[in-house]
Amino acid sequence: NAKHGVDNESLVKLPKETSGKADYEQQKERQRKRSKLEKEIGTVELQIADVEQKLSELNAKLLLPENSSNMQLVEEYTRLKDKNDILVSEWEKLNIEKESI
Repeated sequence: NAKHGVDNESLVKLPKETSGKADYEQQKERQRKRSKLEKEIGTVELQIADVEQKLSELNAKLLLPENSSNMQLVEEYTRLKDKNDILVSEWEKLNIEKESI
């Protein structure tokens, strides 16, 4: 290789540097994805807390005798419960995705 003007050391170093740069870029991309997922998880957690608060308030209203047969409150409770279930599923999905990175 010295005959051809190529230094053996540069042949060895080039792949290592290229590999190191690729590893760095992959690591940066994983960190970007992880940060994005953490932000999404935080948003979903806030939404879950909000829905759970509303569910708690509705539950307290439904326990009052005068509201025991109020179908509007029951329907609202059911709607919020369904929304909460969807949010919890989304939260679980995002956490699994985050752990796989």
